[in-house]
Amino acid sequence: MLKFLICCFVIIVLAFIGIKFFYMSYLARSNAEWVSFDQIRSNHKSNTYLICKADNCSKLANEYSPIFNFSIDELKKRWDQMIAQTSNTALLYDENHSNHRIYVQYSKFWSFPDLIQVSFSSIHSGQSTIQLYSRSLLGYYDFDVNKIRLQKWLSAIKE
Repeated sequence: MLKFLICCFVIIVLAFIGIKFFYMSYLARSNAEWVSFDQIRSNHKSNTYLICKADNCSKLANEYSPIFNFSIDELKKRWDQMIAQTSNTALLYDENHSNHRIYVQYSKFWSFPDLIQVSFSSIHSGQSTIQLYSRSLLGYYDFDVNKIRLQKWLSAIKE
């Protein structure tokens, strides 16, 4: 009986490790596809948050993009510094250092992946803005994790 329980425990641990370290990573990478901000559609779930420009925005926007009084290069620099200090976050897509990026952030314990799509834009001399779309890949409700994340990141850039 003890051998059976040990075998069950080992199988459960190995399954947990496989899901946490391999499947979650695969899930994030296989879903990391760029979606134009004006083409974002409802997934009928409460696990997304969208911040976009008023003139290039889906009707699903939760809020509009802020305007920063610094250049797009400064915005990218501040973004990169902020991301470097953010745990469990990895860059999945940045074609030729473009203005479009996709990140994945994993939850601390379960490693559930959330995809964060970012687009940097120059408005005119000395001003820039950013569009953000954060979505959970698993589950129906995210307890406002996506909203809190994006608002926290925007606050960090503004400081």
